[in-house]
Amino acid sequence: MASRGPRPLLLLLLAACLVLASGHSWDPLHKIFKLKHVDHPRTPADNDNAYCNKLMWGRGLFLKPSHTFIADSPAKINCVCKKGGVKMGPMKFKSIVTFDLTTCTKNHWTFSFDGIRHRHHIVVLCLHGRPIKLLKYV
Repeated sequence: MASRGPRPLLLLLLAACLVLASGHSWDPLHKIFKLKHVDHPRTPADNDNAYCNKLMWGRGLFLKPSHTFIADSPAKINCVCKKGGVKMGPMKFKSIVTFDLTTCTKNHWTFSFDGIRHRHHIVVLCLHGRPIKLLKYV
């Protein structure tokens, strides 16, 4: 006998069809990228270490040994996948301009994060003209 309970997968597929039929883009990988890496405007903090602790704990990234945040506008970051970037391979683009970055590294002795703010070019993986993964900075 088939179960009669809720079917979450069916509801998810129905929601996806409705979004796609409405003409709006549905790009969950880009949304995850923004939640994990984009911090615009930059969150105020007393110093880079306080900044990292606030964001790493606040966004649930505290298990990662290292993580980089981008404190530039989403529009500027999205440009890397179009005319603001140089293609380096399939779906891989390097930014033409530099970005305001903060790299957070876990300090295992203090159970906190050390932060270093810097400006570098970024290399991202793109899908449908939008970044979905920060590969590295150079």
